[in-house]
Amino acid sequence: IGQETSLPSLELAADTTVQIAAGNGGFYSVTTSYAAPNRPLPMEYNPRKVFIQLMGEGDTAAEREALLRKNASILDMIADRTNALRRDLGPGDQRALNDYLDTVRELERRVSMAGSRDMGDIEVPDAPVGVLEDFDAQLKLLFDLIALAYQADLTRVATFVMAAEGTDRPYPQVRVSGGFHPVSHHTNTRERIEELIRIQHYHMEHFARFVKKLADTKEGEGSVLDHSLFLYGSNMGNSNAHDNYPLPEIVIGGANGRHKGGKNLTLPERTPLANLHLSFLDKLGIEEEKFGISTGRISEL
Repeated sequence: IGQETSLPSLELAADTTVQIAAGNGGFYSVTTSYAAPNRPLPMEYNPRKVFIQLMGEGDTAAEREALLRKNASILDMIADRTNALRRDLGPGDQRALNDYLDTVRELERRVSMAGSRDMGDIEVPDAPVGVLEDFDAQLKLLFDLIALAYQADLTRVATFVMAAEGTDRPYPQVRVSGGFHPVSHHTNTRERIEELIRIQHYHMEHFARFVKKLADTKEGEGSVLDHSLFLYGSNMGNSNAHDNYPLPEIVIGGANGRHKGGKNLTLPERTPLANLHLSFLDKLGIEEEKFGISTGRISEL
């Protein structure tokens, strides 16, 4: 489904996902998205770079249009020169050139789709200046950029990490002076559990604001939310014990009539999260026999 939009997918994070704690020895701890088992997709936390991914370089629509034409002409020049170069290369260099050309063709596809899109009904904000010091504003802006991407059909797949593994970020906006990661190891102390609840409530409020924005954005006979499906969740059931069971997960959105919410499900013991992923794909019209370590589907969903 990623080839139907100018961006196959969008990967965002509220701040850098490279943390001191939580085993950052490999890329599994710094991203949640992959193009293939060993091809991680980096998470972007700079709103300006996210905006450029969506709309192209340039602070104004006129600048973006001029740069789009320039990029198209550069790609045409590359195509002409590589065709001439191909005749002089051996088999090994041919393979390297083909890998390079795959990247060029993806850029050509994006430039072509960007040039043909109609943004007349979309209110495009000014390009952000960069990472915001105000974390509250940073979260709102990144969620707004995801909403813009869905509204303008610039991508249909987005992943957003609101809190990185091992983050020591404090949350003074909800009266938490300690870092999220230390607070999550609450040692069953009532005060720290209450702090953790306030942080998680804060995250949920931001997600709820995003969901409401999509619900209020008309699209066809319904809203953007009616035509979308989102999974909101955590990788920890009991963070104090580093226990990833049971996992709290929320599925929200209409999925073009394939999903109806308003249910609170308690699943059989040790139901794999991959069963939810497999059922989620069903609702998107993507039929797979198995996903990861799935053992079946969640019929109640």
